Amino acid sequence: MYLAANHQFLCRKRVQDLLSSHPNSTDGQLVPDVHWPLLVQFYRLGESSQTIPEELAELIDKIRYLQLPRDAIHMKGILKPPSEVGMSPKKIHEVTRMATYVVRLVEVNNLPLDRLRIIDIGAGQVRLLLTICSFLSLFFSRDISPGP
Repeated sequence: MYLAANHQFLCRKRVQDLLSSHPNSTDGQLVPDVHWPLLVQFYRLGESSQTIPEELAELIDKIRYLQLPRDAIHMKGILKPPSEVGMSPKKIHEVTRMATYVVRLVEVNNLPLDRLRIIDIGAGQVRLLLTICSFLSLFFSRDISPGP
């Protein structure tokens, strides 16, 4: 139901017009002259200190209704990478959570390590794979260091 509702909303002509246009090229035709901080206020709070055109308010209400929660999913026992050197806080967050998810998935499903194939599609530094391997005790017969 959620996907169908999002699809239906995104296919509306007004939404398509807004998504396919650049704000600098519309000459104010697509969005009435509304101070953008009021739109942000309306989006965040569901109300605004000034009147917003009804059509725009309805679009924002629908977006708020259809959005997914942005709260982080709590995970117990987050696995830490062997080294965090050179990693931004964002990268540490991504690697630790994804590594925890993959390791738990392998453990819960009792997947045989000798037949396990993990593809790390990242930035060429193999951080996710190294973290996963450090917790699954996988040994590779070939070098998995980053390429040239």
